[in-house]
Amino acid sequence: MRTAWLYGQRGNHFVAKVLRAAEGGELTGVVDEVATPTWTRDLAHALARLVETGLYGVYHLTNAGQASRYQWAKAILRLAGKSGVRLRRVTTREYRASLPADAVVPDKPPFSVLRNLAAASLDIELRPWQKALREYFATVG
Repeated sequence: MRTAWLYGQRGNHFVAKVLRAAEGGELTGVVDEVATPTWTRDLAHALARLVETGLYGVYHLTNAGQASRYQWAKAILRLAGKSGVRLRRVTTREYRASLPADAVVPDKPPFSVLRNLAAASLDIELRPWQKALREYFATVG
């Protein structure tokens, strides 16, 4: 099973990092790195259904849709009621240049949206990431 951009109730994930960074009143969002934010709760339900099929193979399981880090951060700030926080758009290159020289940041593919074709053929599909994020904030965040 392959997935992307996980966030959940615990951990040091992107949602938690954005909320911490927002305390400073300003943060940056990378516009040229795109994938699909995936809520661990939705992933767990999809995995349980997949296990029940007894079928083997490689499956991509992510919430539906796609977003840049900037778009995802913008949605997080809005849902967290932090619309007054300034979110500045940057490229991956600009973001890396702003880091300390000794910072180790792994290279990531700029576009890593996964298509859930094999799981969808088994009627296992996750909802859009925006709906999942809204429920996350209503129940966890």
